[in-house]
Amino acid sequence: MELRIKQLEQERKIRNNWNELKEDLKPRNFIRNTLVDNAFTKSSKADLFATALGYGTGLLSRKFKEKAGQKIEGVIDKLFGMLKPGHKKN
Repeated sequence: MELRIKQLEQERKIRNNWNELKEDLKPRNFIRNTLVDNAFTKSSKADLFATALGYGTGLLSRKFKEKAGQKIEGVIDKLFGMLKPGHKKN
């Protein structure tokens, strides 16, 4: 009798574990469990911050490069304009 009770308890546990596994492996739950729940752990927060900082820095440096390039082009155009024959000095 005691063995039968243990057997039934183990079968119930296996059935419960199997049902939990099936639920966890459904695409919606799998994505939620693997990505969303683990997305904001301490290390991923640092990674997310570093990525955002890198992206922002890259964006600012590109904007700065564009503005600097425009300024340099303007200065060069003025210099070459002054060197052209027929240019009048002010």
